[in-house]
Amino acid sequence: MRLRTGRLFPTREGQTNLTGKIQTLLVALIVPATLGVLYVGVPMLTSGMPIVSDQAGRHVETARRMIRKYGVNEERLSDLLAQLADWGESPALDSDRINALLEGDRTILAPAEEHLKSLAKSGNVGAQRELESRFEAMGGQRDGSLTPQSSFGANVGQMAGVIRDAIRQRDQLIGENDKLLASAIAELEAAGNVSSGDATGRDFFATSRLKGAVQLVQATRSLRKAHLLRLRADEHREELVNLASQAAKLKIDTDLVNAGGVLRNVEQLRTQSLQLQKTIDDSEADLRQLTGTIGDLEARVAGFRDRARQARDTMDKLETDGVDMTDPNGSQVFADTYAAAASQYREAASNAHRLEHGTLTNARIDESMNFVTGQYQPADAGSDIKVQRGLIDYQHDRETTAVELEGLKAALVSVRESITQLQETADAHAATSANARKKLTDIQATASESFKTYETTIVEADKSLDDATRIARQAGQSLSASATTADQWTRDASDRIATASPEAMGRSAFKLQADDRWLAAQIRNESAQAELLVGRALVNKFELSREAGGLFAKVGDMLSLSPTDAGALAGRQSALREEATDALRKSVNSFERTSRELNKSWTIAAQLGGVHYLLSLVENTDHADTAILNYQAAVDGRESKPFVAPFAARLKYLRQK
Repeated sequence: MRLRTGRLFPTREGQTNLTGKIQTLLVALIVPATLGVLYVGVPMLTSGMPIVSDQAGRHVETARRMIRKYGVNEERLSDLLAQLADWGESPALDSDRINALLEGDRTILAPAEEHLKSLAKSGNVGAQRELESRFEAMGGQRDGSLTPQSSFGANVGQMAGVIRDAIRQRDQLIGENDKLLASAIAELEAAGNVSSGDATGRDFFATSRLKGAVQLVQATRSLRKAHLLRLRADEHREELVNLASQAAKLKIDTDLVNAGGVLRNVEQLRTQSLQLQKTIDDSEADLRQLTGTIGDLEARVAGFRDRARQARDTMDKLETDGVDMTDPNGSQVFADTYAAAASQYREAASNAHRLEHGTLTNARIDESMNFVTGQYQPADAGSDIKVQRGLIDYQHDRETTAVELEGLKAALVSVRESITQLQETADAHAATSANARKKLTDIQATASESFKTYETTIVEADKSLDDATRIARQAGQSLSASATTADQWTRDASDRIATASPEAMGRSAFKLQADDRWLAAQIRNESAQAELLVGRALVNKFELSREAGGLFAKVGDMLSLSPTDAGALAGRQSALREEATDALRKSVNSFERTSRELNKSWTIAAQLGGVHYLLSLVENTDHADTAILNYQAAVDGRESKPFVAPFAARLKYLRQK
């Protein structure tokens, strides 16, 4: 398994299939032959050219050797990244992250160990060891076997050490390759600065072409570095989204008491309890007053009844004894005594009945004089009928009040029990809320640190993309200068043989030189590739700013984050979209021009497919249809060719998207 330096369909980048390594090596193979032709064919143009050719050629050869070493290192780096992928580790991990991962969660090594055991028995092991041998044969130093002779067994620590070694080797190779490319650029600039008479190293279009190719590799490396940084940023994005989800749940718990209305219900019940208690107190006071009133009425009724009984006894005795016939005034005495007793009886009985049953005052029966069906009317038309309540009424009131009082007391007990239960619930919710607030504070602190790391990472990625944009533009300038020089080179040759006879023209080296008009067109195509690389970097910057803004909008408030660089990045989306669109449209025009110059090569259709795919990300989705048409033109009739497979895969992807 070999990890490619560029992905056919990266998640965000849309980069082309040709890797920087292959591109550089292909160009490097052209340089010696080209310089040889120049050395042989150009001396006639100017006397200083042989000197420049010799001196510039030395610089170019030194640069070529550096590029070759870079290619060897890239092979080694690819093997390291592939091995890390086989072990289940991300190639984006840095040394600190891998150390923390290995120390913090050693369980990840168990499945990797089993996987390594199976790899050790596979046919790929021999191929990988052969690569190591080739690397050593080409002058490389064997730093350690990529494919150990035996598995680690139970020695997890040894496996962790090998992974760390692989990470260190990876970082060393990356650093060495950066230096190699920088040194190669310095040599090529030195080659361009060589001069003798009117001749300069810049007269050799291959020098600036190779310089542009190296700059394209450098730009691609910056783009790849930005991609790896975005992979790291994605981990923090995922962590922040997860923390925001946890925070959302905790924020519900922090307001659990209020959210459930428990405290409000407790306060309402307490108010209700106070009202019930007051009502009970008032009812008990009423009951005491009724009891006193009833007692007073019962005593008065008993007194009147006693007086009525006494009068009745007097009357009964008079009726039994009769008139005292011995008393000349006996009849009168009898009548007066009986009448007085009867009057006393009637008065006492009437008062007792009135006090017991009540009565009406200022009332008279209506004209019907029917005390059963008639209606009472005020005796005095200017006053109302007044009701005097009796003992029975008060006794009924006391019974009713007593029953209501019992109900009120039962209700008060129930309310107080509910208050106790709700208060216990409120206390439990308060404890839950306090715990949630503490956890939320911890989560927000963790999120703040993670967001700072995220900000730092995307700022670094943005800087790498700026580097990629700057270097790709420099590559475009170098290649454009090379194309101009190549055009002049073929025109000079055409001028040399313009008046030559057919026989002389056939013998002249300038004939071959004049026929190489395609060379300038090919270099212009490479310049268009540099413009495409600028567009890719700017698309990445646009997506990076969009992601930063989208992330903060999604989790910023929930996690109480304060954006700095991320906020600044998010604010540049519109400008970056426009800049990326302009760069990509410029590359479209350049590719279409070189397509005409190179007889509509299918490879340019494939390149245009990549450009329109990127335009579909920043301008409008209609470009996706154009990308499909270009890829279809590149693939048709070549389906069985292995070099077309990547474009066929991309075509399939776009059709399914």
